[in-house]
Amino acid sequence: MVMMLGICPLWVYAQSRLDSIQHLDEITVVAKSFREVIPSQKLSGKELQKLNSHSVADALRYFSGVQLKDYGGVGGIKTVNIRSMGTNHMGVFYDGIELSNAQNGQVDLGMYSLDNIEEISLYNGQKSEIFQSAKDFGAEITLVGRSEEILEVMRKNGYNDLPKGVEIAGADDVVDMHDDPGTVIHKRKNSSMVIGLRLLADGQGDAFVSAGSTGALLTGATLIVKRVKGIRRAAMGPAMPNKKGGNTVICDCGANAECTPEFLLQFGLVGSAYAKKKYGIENPRVGLLNIGTEDSKGTQLQRDAYALLTDASQKGLLNFVGNVEARGVPLGDVDVVVCDGFSGNVLLKSIEGTAMFVGSLMKRMFKKNVFSKLGYLLCSSGVKQMMKLLDYHEIGGTQLLGIKKPVIKAHGASDRLAFRNAVKQAMDAAENDITQDLEQALALLAQSKEQTND
Repeated sequence: MVMMLGICPLWVYAQSRLDSIQHLDEITVVAKSFREVIPSQKLSGKELQKLNSHSVADALRYFSGVQLKDYGGVGGIKTVNIRSMGTNHMGVFYDGIELSNAQNGQVDLGMYSLDNIEEISLYNGQKSEIFQSAKDFGAEITLVGRSEEILEVMRKNGYNDLPKGVEIAGADDVVDMHDDPGTVIHKRKNSSMVIGLRLLADGQGDAFVSAGSTGALLTGATLIVKRVKGIRRAAMGPAMPNKKGGNTVICDCGANAECTPEFLLQFGLVGSAYAKKKYGIENPRVGLLNIGTEDSKGTQLQRDAYALLTDASQKGLLNFVGNVEARGVPLGDVDVVVCDGFSGNVLLKSIEGTAMFVGSLMKRMFKKNVFSKLGYLLCSSGVKQMMKLLDYHEIGGTQLLGIKKPVIKAHGASDRLAFRNAVKQAMDAAENDITQDLEQALALLAQSKEQTND
């Protein structure tokens, strides 16, 4: 007899019967583990043609548990609810490209004609594992690491073969978080980080993403990929959302704990070039992080850096607006904050911690009584959007500014969403390269120094 238990078929061969006692002389059990992602419902080919439907929305009416919502008849938007979940809780992918996720729907499915549709699949729950960055963004991705371990992880997640656009570069070693950043490049030559950076430097990639040791990544990027000519130190330049609806670049935020005034000047140049390219700010306002706005505030480092930034601003190399206090960063007083890596990291983590505290405080208040819970239902969408702005999963990673090619430092606790967004950020960085703008600014700076010395 053949029995189906879950997804494992069992073949049982029975022989011989004595009175009321049954003896099984032989039992053969054959099981296959189905790891591929199976859609709960699917329509394709002739099945789609038989529906006599015009749009994806019309075809979805034939799936169980789906309710079509038509706003305005002909020409109006058409959305669907799946199993009583609202349209804002539905992720939509078109040929692997994410049109909306389960947190920020909705999509007008009436605008997609069935003439160009080969298959419609309806999945239960989040299926981000089948929509990888290579498919989402049309990117070619090289995974660097121990080949067998990578393949084993892929098999466990339903991939028997490498997806299109993905390949593996073997590396039998890995950089440990406790390794000395200064010596890791020589001691860990066969590590995934070193091999990946060498591939980038050799032109076999356009950008590099790593969630490994920040110090090792900075050292490796500096020695292997190299800095832009004229840059003394590369800097980490994360962007924080501000009150004015834009972003404020913090440069540096952890790569260089000890800095010279010249380093801070260069951070202002690279941060300004990055804000201009990345966020389209024509003339970014650069501020020096300090304990007060007066030019006499701060240690000797801040006072000397203030003078250099002021001089560079007068020569038109950047738009320095003076000192800025920590509270002015989230308020959007400046577009670029210049600081040493120690102060910048403290600033960044303080803002993140404050956001988490405010979020937990709001949650506690909303749970107070039935009326506050009803109030949350009315504003939940806005609250989620607010928290999303400060979520490192959504940001993806931080670019090392001043390196010749984009090197992205992802968070050490990155999950699949964070890595996906880190890949997207790497692609954006490759497309909006700041190297040329930075070299021009540094050339003008060097020229002005020569004129001053003469």
